[in-house]
Amino acid sequence: MRASWRLLAGQRDMRLVLCAGLVSLSGDWILTIGLLYRVYAMTGSTVAAALTVLCSTVPPVLLGSVAGMFADRWDRKRTMVVADLLMAAGLLPLLAVHGRGQVWLVYAVLLFEGVVAQFFSPAQQAMVPRLVPDDQLVAANALNGQVRDVSRLAGSALGGIVAALGGVAAVALADAASFAGSAALLWCVRASGRVTTSTTQAMPLPRRLAAMVRDTGDGIMPAISAGHSASCRCSPCRAPATCSPVWACWPGCERAGTRQP
Repeated sequence: MRASWRLLAGQRDMRLVLCAGLVSLSGDWILTIGLLYRVYAMTGSTVAAALTVLCSTVPPVLLGSVAGMFADRWDRKRTMVVADLLMAAGLLPLLAVHGRGQVWLVYAVLLFEGVVAQFFSPAQQAMVPRLVPDDQLVAANALNGQVRDVSRLAGSALGGIVAALGGVAAVALADAASFAGSAALLWCVRASGRVTTSTTQAMPLPRRLAAMVRDTGDGIMPAISAGHSASCRCSPCRAPATCSPVWACWPGCERAGTRQP
């Protein structure tokens, strides 16, 4: 605990990234729980509510490893800011939802938000090793995991309250405000999120695409064959892999706490 407080007190950029992650991820849960409640209230259908959950869980399953691969090649800070802004803009169609006839808009928005969110989380976790010294990486990863847990608890509770009091429009506005706040916090981060140009990035486009496909297979297959749980530990740093099993098994995964050149 003392190490965590010392880390937060001495690392301004780390505080900003953690606060941005807390706000943005809380917004994700406000949206998911709030829309789940409102869809059931509007339709009275458990099938419609189940489809709401399905739309929010399909993107991580199908696109998690692919999004993480791109996040490893893009400017991490810019990726997070753009993802927040896109997710805020993507909530606008929810303002047109007034009854069961527009429920399909809820499904479309959840799919869009889920896809974009897959770029935010790995970029955030890959940014952490740039913000703290090597001897504080374990504490930083632990704090990052606690942020995800707190956002899940707080966002879920707020989502139910906001949905009950203000309906779909209130959920959309609350979530958009969380994304705007997160983007503002990340914009204040001084550390660079740029990725050092690698041999792969210098390749011609066809060879680069082939390398990306190969990297995707390298990331997915160990998770499938070994059946790792989300609590497995990344061997280079032995820090808790608080994200999905695919991230925990990603070769040279900077998101789990290793530092890439």
